[in-house]
Order: sequence, then C-alpha cells, then structure tokens
Amino acid sequence: MVAWTEPEEEEIHFICARKATPAERRLYRNYAGETSMTKKTTTAPLDPPEWTEEDFASALSEAQRRRIVAGKLKPGDVAALRRFVQLTQEQFAEALGISVRTLQNWEQDRVTPDGPALALLRIAARDPSIIRRNLASVPGRDQG
Repeated sequence: MVAWTEPEEEEIHFICARKATPAERRLYRNYAGETSMTKKTTTAPLDPPEWTEEDFASALSEAQRRRIVAGKLKPGDVAALRRFVQLTQEQFAEALGISVRTLQNWEQDRVTPDGPALALLRIAARDPSIIRRNLASVPGRDQG
C-alpha cells in the first residue's frame, strides 16, 4: 500500500488500492527514516513517491475507510469504495453478485445497503484485493 501523511494539520491518511512497487516501498521506508534492509545504517529522509491523478481519484481517506468497515455508511461512500477498488460499476456489481442497477441505487444514495450487502461492502473496505480476486474467479468470466 502507498500511504501519504500530512503531519502539520490533523493527521490525514490516504490509502491507495494499487500495491506499491518495491522501489516505492524502499522510498517510503527511507522517507519514514527507517533503516535500509540492505544496510545497517539509517538513511536520510527522501520525498515520498509521487502520486498520479489516478491515485488521488481512487484514494479513500482513512476516516472514510474506517467508517465503511464499521458499517456506518454516509452519502458517497459506496461510490468512493468502488473507485478505491478501481473497478467499473459492472465489474464491482459482478464481484458482489448484485445487479448494476442496485449498485447505482446505492451510489446515488437512493437505497442504503444493509444485511449481507453491507457485510460485503465492509469486507471490500477492509481488503479490496478480495473483491478483485472474487471477480477473477467468477465462472464463465473472460479473464482478458
């Protein structure tokens, strides 16, 4: 995971769904002032990895993610979660086993998910890779 922190104001964390590359992980460890894995010395802080527009568009604040994991959805949370997982409406609906229309109703806050649907969204917020793996394992789905 790639994380960004603004230490000056109230701590704000953004979490990106894409996995950090090994180079980004090394840079982040160095930025945090942690000891290098290959050397026994502490490295000087570097700038954190640069985020792309795509990373920012799919970012989910830590507070928002915690709220979704707790099952306390607010308007816009379902759409933000889908963007965080980086799936289209069709893909996200298929991975959850719901219709696209149901997902659209949730995203436009016409209907609030509850029961098993809310449980699935909570799991997606906790571990987005599960949703992607589930989509990949849908029978009859073209893997390309």
